[in-house]
This record gives sequence, C-alpha cells and structure tokens, in this order.
Amino acid sequence: MAAYTRTRKAITVDAVKGTYQNVGAGLPPQETVAQAPLWRTTTDVVGNRKGDNPFDSEWWMVSHVLIDGVLYNPVSGNVSARFTRWATTAGSYTSPTHLISPTGFTSTELQQLGVETVAGTNPNVPQVTLPTLFVQDFRDIPSIVAKTGKSVLKDVNRKNPLDLAKRVGLTDAEIEKDLLHVRTTRMAKDTARNYLLYRWAYLPLMHDLKKLTEFVHGVEKRIKWFQKLSTGKSLHRRCSLQKQSKWSLLSSLPIYTSVPLTVWTGPRTVTTRQSTWGSAQWSISDRSRFPWRYNEQMLIALRTSAGLTPQTLTLSAWELIPWTWLVDWFVNIGGLLQATQNDVPVQHSRLCLMRKTTTTEVSVPYASVTKSIRLSGRWRRWKQTKVRRPVTNPQPFTLSILPFLEGDRPSILGSVYTLRRLK
Repeated sequence: MAAYTRTRKAITVDAVKGTYQNVGAGLPPQETVAQAPLWRTTTDVVGNRKGDNPFDSEWWMVSHVLIDGVLYNPVSGNVSARFTRWATTAGSYTSPTHLISPTGFTSTELQQLGVETVAGTNPNVPQVTLPTLFVQDFRDIPSIVAKTGKSVLKDVNRKNPLDLAKRVGLTDAEIEKDLLHVRTTRMAKDTARNYLLYRWAYLPLMHDLKKLTEFVHGVEKRIKWFQKLSTGKSLHRRCSLQKQSKWSLLSSLPIYTSVPLTVWTGPRTVTTRQSTWGSAQWSISDRSRFPWRYNEQMLIALRTSAGLTPQTLTLSAWELIPWTWLVDWFVNIGGLLQATQNDVPVQHSRLCLMRKTTTTEVSVPYASVTKSIRLSGRWRRWKQTKVRRPVTNPQPFTLSILPFLEGDRPSILGSVYTLRRLK
C-alpha cells in the first residue's frame, strides 16, 4: 500500500446536566445538557511505518463554570429564577491563543537543530571533558577567589566621595547628582561582572563537578550502549534542545448575561510553555573497528566518557579559545566537532525534531449577584500543539538566522556592553 497523509478530527464530550427555571414566568424547570468537549485534530502518514514521517496534532478544551442559586425580583422580592448546576460555557467555545508561535521548523532551524541533535545523541560525546575541566574550570577557582576578595576589600577601603566633593566647592545638589551617577554606574558594572562570573565560571564548574559525581554511572550506561549495538540492534537516543515560556495577564470576559445576573471570568492568567527536542537512531558503521570484547568496550567507555580521545581534545582546544562561544552563535563549530566524533564507529539515521507548545488560561470567576448565587469550578481553557519533522543531512555551516536574542543571550551581551561602555 502506498503511503498517504491523513487528517483525523475527533471530539470527546464531557456532559454536565443542569436546570434553569424561570419562576417569575411560571415556567417549569428547563433541563440542559452542557458539553465540555475536547477537540482533537491529527495529521500523520499511513503506510510508511518504518520511515521518518512528519506529524502534527492540536488538542484544546474549555471547562465549565456552574451556577447554583436563585435570583429575586427587585420590586416584589419574590424568587424570579432558579439555577441548578447551570453551565455558563454552554454554546460558546473558542480555543486560547498561544503566546509563542507553535508552527513547525524553518529550513534553517531544521539544519542547525539537526546538527545539535546529532551532537547531543552521539554515543561518543564525553560525559565530562577532563582536559577542559582541569585546564579551564580549576584554573578559574583562584581567579574567582581573587576577584571576590578584591571586590570586598575595594568596598571596605573605598573613600567617601563627599569629602573630596566639598573640598572642591561643589554644592549639595551637584554632589547628590554626581553620587547618584557614580553609584548607579558602579552597581550596573558590579551586576554585569557578577553575572558573567556566574555564567562562565561558577555555573560550568558546578555542572562539570556534578557530572564527575555521576561518572561511574555514566561509564556503566555507555557500556550497555556498546553491548546493545554489538547485538545488531540500533540505539535510539534523544536530547533536549530548547525550552521557553511566556505569560500574560488578560482582562475579564463576560461568560453569562441574564439581567440582573452577569458572570465574569475574572482576570485571566495565560501561560505558554514550549519545549523542543530531537532524536536519532544510531547503528554500527564499521564493524572492523567496533570494540566487540567487553574489556575493549570498558576501555573505550572510560576514554569517551572522560573526553580523553584525540577528537575530544580538538573540541577542548576549541572551547578554550576566547570568544568561541560567540562564534558558535552564528556557525556552530562546537556542535559540528561533537557531532562528528567517531571513536566508536557509529552512524545516525531517522533524525527527527519535535516541538510541543502548551497554553493554559485560568481565572477565578465571579458574579454580579453574590448573596444568592454560588459559582463552582474555574474558568479554564487549554491548548496543546505538537509538531514532528524529519531532518536529512543537516548542514552545520548554515549562518544563523534563528532568534539571536534568545535564552540568556540578552543578559550576556548586556553585561559585556555594560562593562565596556559605562564609565
């Protein structure tokens, strides 16, 4: 059977029964079945089970807010209407809007994130690079202590600028203005310096030390990978690529109106979370070079886990060159070096990128009549979009047109600018 693309739509209904009675008009109770459906739309490929297939899905739902109680005629004081589990959302269903674009990957994203996926799932990638750890991280420890000590001593020995200002005959207003500028500049530069110290010294050191504590477990896990490959089976691995979130506060909306009763959603908190990850399947590429014996697998597992291989030493040398982190923002040379490590001869296939975007909108509803009306449930709308795209032959040297100021990049560039420009 030839492969083809299909789109399926389905609705799962959660029915809630309720009644409404117009007592003032003398009408009997009116029963209503309100439906809180879950909409599902899925597009996939049929007839290519072992292939790399694109996939799209979108699910969304709206919850109920239920009304119980009575309304009184403002003139006569008699009961005019009676509600029993009456659903406010009956007949009005719309999906929330994602705050982050849930669309698929651009051609450049497919190439660059494909390289990152190969680099992140490659069984040869070291768990911790010992040359980098000892040359760079441990080298930074005396520098960290020295910088911290100098900063403390500088604050202790710093002279009061008021004394000098008064000697040159400045007025109090001029002194205050100069002091504000000096203190603001000093605070900005200290903050920038401390952030860069955290980002490029403390954080990498703590990350590498944590991986050292898990080193034995990592070696054992790597041996199991090699043993699985030696049986002729493929190794399926995945890695996280991007995570981001965004939230917004929206105004209240009326969800039920029947004079004199109006039910509002209340201020709505909208949160969107997006995660992107990649997966690849690895198999033996050169059986003559593969370590078949257990002692050979143990030795290569130790070497690759610790980063003590010729290819890993090249990667370490690249990372030790100043400002290469900025180069990797545009041309991912570091990712290329990781992706092409081949001490254990393996090759990747079935390379795919996945992205999941989830938006939740919640609020606490309230009614214009509070004494005789009770609301139960929360106003809630939920939406989830999933995308999967296969990647073929990712090119590492495509210039980056991905969002340049993403993640912690604005903080890094802002800190560098502050230290260079503020006087």
